[in-house]
Amino acid sequence: MRVIWKFPLPVEPIYRVAMPAGATLLTVQMQCEQVVVWGMVDSEAPRVEREFYLVGTGHPVLSSKPTYLGTVQPWSWRGLVLHVFDGGEIKGE
Repeated sequence: MRVIWKFPLPVEPIYRVAMPAGATLLTVQMQCEQVVVWGMVDSEAPRVEREFYLVGTGHPVLSSKPTYLGTVQPWSWRGLVLHVFDGGEIKGE
């Protein structure tokens, strides 16, 4: 079944999230002082890991082909601006 799920991201440079394979990412925003990515998923699809990058302004992007999702400003950290990138599904390591 196709549904919308949310995936909270900690404020870390690189973070992996388990989500259904083939998820379509919709947006990234702040919710209750938490960085959250929303995606349209097939709730019955097998789970895979997907990598996300949170990059502060002026910091290096740690992926060779990232997909930009959006920019968030966590108000609890005065002046911090984070640019969120999708690194894609992790293919068997």
